[in-house]
Amino acid sequence: DDCWAEGSRDRYGNLVARASTFPSGIKALADYVHSKGLKLGIYSDAG
Repeated sequence: DDCWAEGSRDRYGNLVARASTFPSGIKALADYVHSKGLKLGIYSDAG
């Protein structure tokens, strides 16, 4: 794991991207990757 997520989840139990690593969020990263004609996959083994 590359430690992309914060140590705690949001109030709905969803993983949250680490703000210091992804200040614009995962959506902005995904939009950029998609604009290059690529697909983005994210792996997590968090329980």
